[in-house]
Amino acid sequence: MSFLRLLSELRSPALDWIMLGISHIGTPYFVTACILIIYLCVNKKAGWGMFFALLFASLPAQGLKLIFRVPRPWNLDNTFVPVSAAVQSAGGYSFPSIHSQSAASLATTLSLYYKKTKARTFFCLLMVLVLFSRMYLGCHTPSDVAAGAAIGIVISLIVFRSFTKGADSEKNDGLWVFFLTAFTAIVLFLAGAFLWNGTVDFLNAKDSLDTAGLSLGLTAAFILERRRLKFSAEGTLKEKLLRSLVSAGGGLLLLQVLHVLPDQSAASDVTRYAVAAFWMAGIAPAILIKCGLLRKEEA
Repeated sequence: MSFLRLLSELRSPALDWIMLGISHIGTPYFVTACILIIYLCVNKKAGWGMFFALLFASLPAQGLKLIFRVPRPWNLDNTFVPVSAAVQSAGGYSFPSIHSQSAASLATTLSLYYKKTKARTFFCLLMVLVLFSRMYLGCHTPSDVAAGAAIGIVISLIVFRSFTKGADSEKNDGLWVFFLTAFTAIVLFLAGAFLWNGTVDFLNAKDSLDTAGLSLGLTAAFILERRRLKFSAEGTLKEKLLRSLVSAGGGLLLLQVLHVLPDQSAASDVTRYAVAAFWMAGIAPAILIKCGLLRKEEA
């Protein structure tokens, strides 16, 4: 907490807003959108590798949040004051930092795909800035940030390399689906059990449920794409812009529309994110193929 207090002395209104903007780079929305662009417009296999790396890092991190249940810094010390604008988006427990893990996952996988020194330096710098911003805003302690970053880097490094170097086969696809589904089931079990016995409330379990729903939707989309769609990410700039708009825009719209489902319900929360993810990576590409904005891979 002493380090967070030291950082709080550096605050100014302008710097607060700059750090809030940098912090958003680590949100699941931003990271998912970046990977979606890679998946639809640059390299489909690399995109799937990034999705799997993100999920295999995010699910254990969410599980650790539920197990350790570490309060946020302002709850650990009620005399500490965070940046007020950052508190509203800081849901769930503090350890480990999911923003840090997501930023580290994205930076690691992008650095493995774009191997030029300048690109890697840029990605690493963005990651460090996100980590710093979470402490500057008062949302996480150094241990929260370090743990989140370590999980994101190590797991993403292993998963992305394994996925992109592995031979394309239904057997390998089945293994990835099996292990991702198992990880998702464990997180859902933890969240459900802790909600049922009153150990955690819905607000503290929500991030875990969101991540599990995202995982289920992307897993279903992966099966659909590998068995039926098999598209190529090649295309014109106009086609790529339209792909991104239809996929990401439709997913965000679905999240809003599906708020008609009962609130404060674990099942409805998982359903919202599963449907949105399945749209973005599965249904939207199928529609784009029909419209001629995506083309099938050449045999």
